[in-house]
Amino acid sequence: MAFVSVVSCLDSIFENSNIKLKAKQVEAISNIYYGRDTLCVFPTAFGKSLIYQCLPKLFKSMDDSLYDNPTVIVLSPLVALITSQVYEAGKLDYLGLNACALDLKEHSRIVDGKFNLIFGTPESWLNNSKWRDFVSSNFMVNNLACIVVDEVHKVSWGESTKGSKAFRETFSRIGELRSTCRQNVPVLALSATIDLDLTQLVIGSCNLSKSLKIISTCSDRPNIFLEVIKVPKQENVECLHWILSILAKDVHESPKFVIFCKFVDTAGIVYQQLRRFKKKARPDLNPKDLIGIFHAETRKKKKNIVLESLTEVVSLKVIVATSSLGCGVNMKDVRYIIHYGPAFHLVDYCQQVGRAGRDGSSKCHAILYSFPHHAHVSRSMKKFVTQKTSASDQPYIHPLMKTAKKWNH
Repeated sequence: MAFVSVVSCLDSIFENSNIKLKAKQVEAISNIYYGRDTLCVFPTAFGKSLIYQCLPKLFKSMDDSLYDNPTVIVLSPLVALITSQVYEAGKLDYLGLNACALDLKEHSRIVDGKFNLIFGTPESWLNNSKWRDFVSSNFMVNNLACIVVDEVHKVSWGESTKGSKAFRETFSRIGELRSTCRQNVPVLALSATIDLDLTQLVIGSCNLSKSLKIISTCSDRPNIFLEVIKVPKQENVECLHWILSILAKDVHESPKFVIFCKFVDTAGIVYQQLRRFKKKARPDLNPKDLIGIFHAETRKKKKNIVLESLTEVVSLKVIVATSSLGCGVNMKDVRYIIHYGPAFHLVDYCQQVGRAGRDGSSKCHAILYSFPHHAHVSRSMKKFVTQKTSASDQPYIHPLMKTAKKWNH
C-alpha cells in the first residue's frame, strides 16, 4: 500500500509533463523515499538524473511536515558535468528545483537553505571545511533527504596502484560524508556501467549498507560494431591517419570521431601529430577548426569548444580526449569511438563506447588499437582485449551483461 502511495504521488508530479517514468525508475525512487541505499546501473539516456531530481518535490508532497526544505546533495566527478547538470535541472519547472553548484560566492545562500539540489565534486564536499560543516549543520540535520553519488564507477579513481598514487584520492573516501550527516540518510549511487568487482569497491568507498538494493537494466547496442586492431608499438600514430583521409575527401560530410587516450601525455602526442599530418594533407584547412583536445588540464575555453562540438553542429570533427570527456556528456552525432590503447578498466571502456550512435544512427564503430604490452590495465580489460577477435563488423554486446544477470537472480 505504501509503495502505491509513492506511485500515485509521482503520477501527480509528472502529470503535466511529457515524461512517463519507467518501472525501474519508480522502484529506485521508492527505495530512496523509504530510506534504503540504492545502486542503479542503467544505460546512458535511461533517465538516471530524473530519479534524484524529483526527490525534493516527492518528499514535500508525500509529507509536508517531514522536512521544511527537503534537500538533495550530489557528488559529481567533473566541474564541466556539474555545470551541465545545474543547467538541466533549471529547465524542470514542474519539479520546483532550486539547483546550484558549490561556490563560496553562494555560501551564505546555500547554508541559509535557498537551494534544494546542490552539486559538488567529492573534493569540494570532503576537503573544504565550510561544506563539511554545512553537511553536519542543524539545517541539514533537519532537511537532508538523500546523498547522490553520480558516475559512481569513478570511485576507481581513488585507488592507488603499485608505484603510483591514486588519480583522485578523495573518491576512495566518499563514505566519510555519511559520518558527518544525520544517520540513516539514504545514498543513491548511479552508473551506466559497472561489474561485480567494482561493485564491491563502490560499496566500500561509499559505505553503503548491507541492505543495499541494486537495480539494473543492461542492453546491447546493435548499432555499434566493435573491432580490435593490434599495433606494433604505441608511438605509431600513423594507424590513425585514415581518419584524416576521410576528412580530406569531404570535411563537411565526414562523421565525428572521438579518440580516447588513457593518459594526458598520450592525448597530447596524438593531438599534435594529427594536427601536423593535417597541415600536410590539407594545408588549406586550419587544424584548429577540425581537431580538438579535452582532458583535465585543458583550458576552460577549449573545453567549452569541444563540448559544443559534441552537442551542437559546429566545425570540430576529431576530438582527442581522456576519460574526463566520458562522464555524462551527451554526444549527439558521434559515429566513431577510437581507443588509442585500452582503457584502464572494462567499465570505462563500455562507458566510452556507449557514447557512439546516441542519435539512433544505424551503424557506428568502436575501434580499439591494442599494443603489445598492456601496462596500467585491469584484468577485466586485458581479458576482453585478448579474447576479442580482430574481425570487424561484430555487433556490440555489452561485456557486462553477465553481471546484470547475476544481480537480477
